[in-house]
Amino acid sequence: MYDRLANSGGTSGWLRGVIAPMFTPFLPDGTLDLEGAAALVDYLAGCGYVDGVFVRSGLGQMYTFTADEVLALARVAVNAANGRVPILVGAAGVWDRNDQHRPDPRKYVQESIDLAAKVVHMGAAAAVLPVPLALPPADMRQYYAAVAAGAKVPIVAYQPPGVPPEYRLSPIDVAHLAATFAIHGLKLSTDSEELFAPIANAVRDLPFSLIAGNEAYYLRALELGAVGVIGQGCNLYPEVLQAVRRLWLCGDREGAVRAQAAVWDALRATDGLDVAVLGKQIFAARGVKLQPYSRGGATPYSQEVVSRAAAAIDRCAAPYRAAEPSTRQ
Repeated sequence: MYDRLANSGGTSGWLRGVIAPMFTPFLPDGTLDLEGAAALVDYLAGCGYVDGVFVRSGLGQMYTFTADEVLALARVAVNAANGRVPILVGAAGVWDRNDQHRPDPRKYVQESIDLAAKVVHMGAAAAVLPVPLALPPADMRQYYAAVAAGAKVPIVAYQPPGVPPEYRLSPIDVAHLAATFAIHGLKLSTDSEELFAPIANAVRDLPFSLIAGNEAYYLRALELGAVGVIGQGCNLYPEVLQAVRRLWLCGDREGAVRAQAAVWDALRATDGLDVAVLGKQIFAARGVKLQPYSRGGATPYSQEVVSRAAAAIDRCAAPYRAAEPSTRQ
């Protein structure tokens, strides 16, 4: 079980390494492909390079979910992982990101509490709570405190890329949440050292896991104090991201730089493409039995496009597939 793999030091034990923000499989009519989701979790948990799976992620179209769908996907993911890797579940209240129709704040907070408690009680390692763009900025900090107090389960905060400045967590906010409300970690999606470094410094001596949310910035984030990464490559080429951290931990910075360059090359393979659709098509080509559809009407790509992107990713990943899988350090 993953909980036996906890390490010592200033991190939250299991929350580290390569964490895949799972693409959500959908059927052609937009309903959840739960059989496909189970197959994808099983693949990721068993590949040897993934240290955790994050379902109802941004790449998984988290803003399109109903509360019942969150619970259904969480249950399937926990069962499919079967204790091999921790499952993280996006547990924020339901909101479609329409600024003209924001939810009632009390209802949104209570729904977040209920979802967080339920997904962890069914076996998830933690509930992931993005900064609450559905609420007024003044309520943001109280939101995390209220959910932590109400759900009483492990929570990971998430600051997506491009959030307005008034919704950004400050270093003081993050340190306070970690020390007072036992928030276990933060996925910080930025490549700005001005934003990343102060937060890294604020939590350096706390039992807290700072996770890079931008894989193009992963090596630099490690140098600043990150202990893991969540990005599209954690699904499609996790062995390369494992190599960045493994080589850096071993003191081989030159090798880590080469691995980071391979990450950049792999990212370029999907430039201009909807990776939430393309990624599922690549997994289907690898033998994972899932449907490649998306919510919102995106059309699956031609076989030629899929093959070209998959081949480019494979070229980047091939040198690292012979390396020892997940170090769990």
